[in-house]
Amino acid sequence: MKRLRILISPIIIVISLFFLISFIHKIKPQTQHQSQCNGNACNVVSINYTGNGYAITNHSGKKVSVSIRFTFGFQCMSPTNIELNPGQTVNYGNGAYCNPVTAIYN
Repeated sequence: MKRLRILISPIIIVISLFFLISFIHKIKPQTQHQSQCNGNACNVVSINYTGNGYAITNHSGKKVSVSIRFTFGFQCMSPTNIELNPGQTVNYGNGAYCNPVTAIYN
């Protein structure tokens, strides 16, 4: 019984660390990549962490709507919808955001 307890303890620790690392990766500050975006305007929108929030930029000549979920603590909040004019950059949010982001042409 004691040997079984010694074997189970490291397994529980490894599984717990796996879930913790997966969760932290989901909400850590990051730069938006096209693979983490849904919509037809993903390739023209960039989301860059500035150290004090995010700079969200529309690099196209068309108007774009971006839907992004920022975090509060370890919770993903309701989506924030941002309308970007051609070439416009807005600074928004603080902390982290959850994937995926949606970017569509208006």
